[in-house]
This record gives sequence, C-alpha cells and structure tokens, in this order.
Amino acid sequence: VRRLAEEQAKALWHLDIFYQVKDGAETIFTPEALDEIVRFQHAIESQPGWPQRCLKPTLSYAQMNQISADLCYDPDSVVHIFYRNVSTSGDASLVTTYDGRGTLQNISATLLDMVEKGVSWWTDKDFSATHMVSKFTRARYIGGGPKTKTRAVEQDHRV
Repeated sequence: VRRLAEEQAKALWHLDIFYQVKDGAETIFTPEALDEIVRFQHAIESQPGWPQRCLKPTLSYAQMNQISADLCYDPDSVVHIFYRNVSTSGDASLVTTYDGRGTLQNISATLLDMVEKGVSWWTDKDFSATHMVSKFTRARYIGGGPKTKTRAVEQDHRV
C-alpha cells in the first residue's frame, strides 16, 4: 500500500519575546509578573491561525514518542519550570512534568534549582547563587507552516 505521509515543514521562523521588570521592581520572578507572562503566552497561542503556523512534530517522531502530531511544540519559556506539574505515580514516586500547565511552584525553590542545574537561558547575566534575581526573562517560539503531504511512504500490509 502506498500513501502520502503528512509531515511538518521545517522550522521557518522564530519569535523571541523579552519580558522586563516594570516600575523599578527588583526581579521579574514574582507571582504577578509570572502570571502576566503566562497570560501573554496563552494570548499568543490562542490567536486565529496559530495551530496552522506553530511547529509540530513529524508523524514518525510523534509515533515514536507516543504524542499527538497535531499539537504545537511548546515555547522555550521559564513558564515551564515555574508552572510544572508534580504528581505521584502508581509506585508513589514523584513525577515532574515541565509543561507550564501546573500551578505556580515555590519561586525561591525553583530559582535555587535553576542555579544548581546551571540554567541561565531565562535570566540576565548577573543571576547566580548569591544573586537569584533577574531584571528580565525570555521566551522563544519556533514556528513552521501548515502540514503538507510531502512524500510517499510504502507500507507492507499482510492479510
């Protein structure tokens, strides 16, 4: 059987968004600022046409990782670590999912975790173990285009 495979176009664009403190605040990592960032990112993702312009996984990648090929990749954003989901699995161990869909976690503990793991992509140059504040943070969206039928795939079906 021969059919066309639906694949995502390669990454065609990226959008870098920088968030800066306002009104002389010491750090961007406050509940109010983080909530504003979440609302702004949700506004981007709810724009008409967003699902047709975001980057999506290829069908083969989605099948291999047991995810939907129709869902947009999440932006590279500090939201994912501050709003992570923490749950328990069947064996009572903790499972952390960095998907930005949880509730706001402890900010100080998250910043300490960032320092310990050397995560500084979302902070200014002065962020460190002795200076766990940042005047800005950032997010990066990577986009593609509409999925297109790009190549023929042969499959062997035996009855």
